[in-house]
Amino acid sequence: MHRELVEIEEPKKTEAEKAAENRRLTINELMEMTRNIYWRVEEKNNPEQTCMFIQELNTCLEPVLNNKINEILAVE
Repeated sequence: MHRELVEIEEPKKTEAEKAAENRRLTINELMEMTRNIYWRVEEKNNPEQTCMFIQELNTCLEPVLNNKINEILAVE
């Protein structure tokens, strides 16, 4: 049996596609970091600390998310 490496040429991405991919990667990294930190806190079996982390995260994210959803709804 003979095997060889086959190269498949991907179509070139536009600058807009590259920028969109970078944004997706950034969001994925932020989500992964958030999950990792949450589980580190959760694994300490300290419900107070876990609740505090969730409250702090919510306090930081809620204004940003509410502002963005209001912008989106205003455009529609």
